[in-house]
Amino acid sequence: MTTHKVSIQSMTGFVSHEHRYQESVQVGYSVVFDLRSLNSRYLELHFRLPEELRFIEAQMRKDIAAQCVRGKIEVRVSVNADECVDIELDRAKLARVLDQQAVVLRVSPAAQTLSVHELLGRCGAPSRVIDSEALGKAVLGGFQDALNGLVAARVQEGLALREIVKNHADAAQKIVVDLTAQLGSLQTRLLSQLQQKAQKICAQLQHDAPLDLADRLSAEVIHHMINGDVAEELSRLTLHLTSLQNLLDQGGAVGKKADFVMQELNREANTLGAKASVLEVTQGSIDLKVKIDQMREQLQNIQ
Repeated sequence: MTTHKVSIQSMTGFVSHEHRYQESVQVGYSVVFDLRSLNSRYLELHFRLPEELRFIEAQMRKDIAAQCVRGKIEVRVSVNADECVDIELDRAKLARVLDQQAVVLRVSPAAQTLSVHELLGRCGAPSRVIDSEALGKAVLGGFQDALNGLVAARVQEGLALREIVKNHADAAQKIVVDLTAQLGSLQTRLLSQLQQKAQKICAQLQHDAPLDLADRLSAEVIHHMINGDVAEELSRLTLHLTSLQNLLDQGGAVGKKADFVMQELNREANTLGAKASVLEVTQGSIDLKVKIDQMREQLQNIQ
């Protein structure tokens, strides 16, 4: 059995696989597997199997759970017997089934119609007895090949998604590094702006200023300097971006953990914007939130 425990998987993928089963020289089957995987918060499994193969559904569920952690996975299996297997069709029963199907489709137009094989299974009587146990074992073997193909497709897309997210994370980290390098000059500019405002207020007073005005202005400057200090936010942004990179390198089922990291990144970017006192920090916050949204969009596809 091929497994992909360390590779990142996307939750989307599709594979169609045909498996041949030869019961005897005269009797053979063509088994077609269609497996489709979509995004989901959990592992959701939906099967459409011929009635004679319902007994293998439990094993198929175990096989999928061994390789996939999240995703809505739909499995459709159709079995077509070679022409050498004679079918005695019950036409009256077929007419009743088709009438019932028409009623269902009128009520629910999105419902799937029965395949020819399913109609034959309900309305035909084979001239011989099908060995369901042997057929089930053969189908499970073919299903494992189909499942491996689906997982390979999910891994291939997952690796592509990882590279996209890593590129966005690198760009976000560059924004943080550039802002951190400018902290000293940004604080100096902020202090200069506040001092100019204080001097302007003093100059505009037409009468003697209260004795405590200078102290009040100094306190106001200190207050703005403290609130405008974004060093802590930049440090936490670096920490969360590093955690994200480590998750992507670690592999496996990282989707939920990565989603938590994205929430923390978004919180810090919002705080950075709220505390921004100069244009560079405001613009940096906006650019960071754009990158975070781009990463979150891709991470939603990763299991």
